[in-house]
Amino acid sequence: MALNTENISRPGMEPQDGDWVRVTSGNTVIELQYHVPVPVPVTVLSRLAFMQRFTFSELTAIYTAAKTEVTVEVWLKLLEAAATVDLQHEQTIAGIDALVTAELLTQERADIILG
Repeated sequence: MALNTENISRPGMEPQDGDWVRVTSGNTVIELQYHVPVPVPVTVLSRLAFMQRFTFSELTAIYTAAKTEVTVEVWLKLLEAAATVDLQHEQTIAGIDALVTAELLTQERADIILG
């Protein structure tokens, strides 16, 4: 059965946050207040999606640093072993912080990458 939605606060208009709507499906009628869905932030990414948050220049600097900086090499090895990356995981945040400390990322870019 099809769902029909009618804006009863502003007839003929698309519902906006706070409007009252009537939802009809067959003999069932419900009136409720419409609220815009709040997007759920994505915090777990594939390894590729995570890597794509970096610019090519940043990746080049990170891989170059990994040749002489053991902490950067270890971070890359952990990243290579991961199937996914949780942006809120303490190890992810610590790794990005280490890249900022090593001056491979600015704090602004780190915030964007983790955001």
